[in-house]
Amino acid sequence: MVEAFRWIVCIGLGGFFGLILLGNWLSLIGTLWTRKSTSLVPLIGGLGCAVACLLCPDERVQSFAWLPLVLDLSISVALPMLMLDGLARLVGWRSLFDHEPKP
Repeated sequence: MVEAFRWIVCIGLGGFFGLILLGNWLSLIGTLWTRKSTSLVPLIGGLGCAVACLLCPDERVQSFAWLPLVLDLSISVALPMLMLDGLARLVGWRSLFDHEPKP
């Protein structure tokens, strides 16, 4: 009974957070297509999917808990960019995000 409950929770959480992870990718594609800024839900999709994998009773699924963390844009792309920006500001270099606003 407990194993069935863990499967239900795993699939439910994985599906929900997987949709958020997919939404981050669709948000990026929409931004590139329309040249208008859209909003990402940072960290939530990847972390939620990783937790869902860890809650799964099958050890083969648990061994892939790292995969959502790599596939989530906010973790694999935005977080390193923010870390490099912080490092650049700490050293005194010009940040990639520092630019003059367009009139």
